[in-house]
Amino acid sequence: MKKVFSVILILMLILSCSVTAFAAPATNVEAAIEKADDYYFWTYFYDGYFEKGEDPDADAVYGILSWLESEAFKNYNVEGNEGVPSNVTHMIPAADYEALVAKHFVLTDTLVAELESDADMYQNGYYYYYFGGWGDLIPDYVYQGYKDLGNGEIELYAYEAFLLDDTTRQEYVPGPDDVEGKDYLFVLDTYVDDMTGELVTVGYPKKILSTLVSTFKIDGENVVMTSYTSKDKAVMPSADEFTDTKAPVKEDIVIDFEYGVFEPGTQVTCAPVTDDATLEQVKDALDDVAKDFVVFDANAVYLEEAVQPNGTVKITFAVPDGYSDNLAVFFIAEDGTIEEVESTYDPVTNTVTAVLEHFSLYALVDLGEDDNAGAGDVTPPGDGDQDNDGNTNTDNDGATEDDEKDTDVPPTADNNNLGVWVAVAVLAGGLALGLKKRTN
Repeated sequence: MKKVFSVILILMLILSCSVTAFAAPATNVEAAIEKADDYYFWTYFYDGYFEKGEDPDADAVYGILSWLESEAFKNYNVEGNEGVPSNVTHMIPAADYEALVAKHFVLTDTLVAELESDADMYQNGYYYYYFGGWGDLIPDYVYQGYKDLGNGEIELYAYEAFLLDDTTRQEYVPGPDDVEGKDYLFVLDTYVDDMTGELVTVGYPKKILSTLVSTFKIDGENVVMTSYTSKDKAVMPSADEFTDTKAPVKEDIVIDFEYGVFEPGTQVTCAPVTDDATLEQVKDALDDVAKDFVVFDANAVYLEEAVQPNGTVKITFAVPDGYSDNLAVFFIAEDGTIEEVESTYDPVTNTVTAVLEHFSLYALVDLGEDDNAGAGDVTPPGDGDQDNDGNTNTDNDGATEDDEKDTDVPPTADNNNLGVWVAVAVLAGGLALGLKKRTN
């Protein structure tokens, strides 16, 4: 009998490894998207450098490094320091600067000599950076999706979109015949306000210029771009042709709205509230609802005036650690009254998305573990079937149909492999029968 189970176990292990090998999906796509965004940006300013796959010259390194190492550059900010020229923003010791260069490029004696030969870049053992910016000429690269080519290779697709009209050089305004997704994109940009430290979201319509296609080879943490091309915007595949279309999201709060909800350039924020007086006010308002909550203040400012949305705004919140999945979002009025707003919970990302029509104070509330769905409950998608009247179907014992399914069917990682496991069972059964006959 032990031999029978040993043979079955070996067969299952072999076939499970085979299934994994056949799937072999590309991983670390997020790193490829980030790298592609940098490559697109710098290809625009240093024409063709990334297409050739060559290391850039000193001038390109100088520009690219300030982008790739913007966080590190903050350690060398000398703006306004006594004895520093008024137009200088950063002074970086040569050894530190060349270490940063070596992180991204091949640091050769020739490259160092080129960098040090430019008096605007290098003086007396320091590399200098100055006031200035790219202005409104920066193209935007809007990720659309990727195709998994197998063997760790993927093909990324993005639109190159531009804030300015390419004929008038004025801010782009969609015409009556322009179609979103074909002629223009409404792009939401986010940045951190230097004064307040808040994450600001600003939306602009941008004219689509071209479709950018890049191929990456992904091997664990090693992500290498193998090709890059700029094509006519019409070659963008449809969404159903992509392996995945979700771009990575890193922020704990994500704001999303459509063109027309605010005037282009409106600064939209949603920040956690920390002052004691407001938190105490919200605590009193939610006293009969829940004890655990976080408070957010949603604001929109256009031309230094507070404004309200002309439509709906979706705001996605990361659920704090320790919260249950029984969640709700409440509007908190100035007089202390509360009103629940539409929201959905995503168990995969552990986030809650609220649909807001008015900006003010809101609270993400943990209603606690509750088996009986009631007012304020946010039920994760797929929890219970519903009939035509919206009621959850149960049997006479009070168990839902999903409960019965969970009892009868063991969880599997992928139903697509069902045929493989059936084959294993049949083959194993045959082997067991054969071995039994031989022992009799």
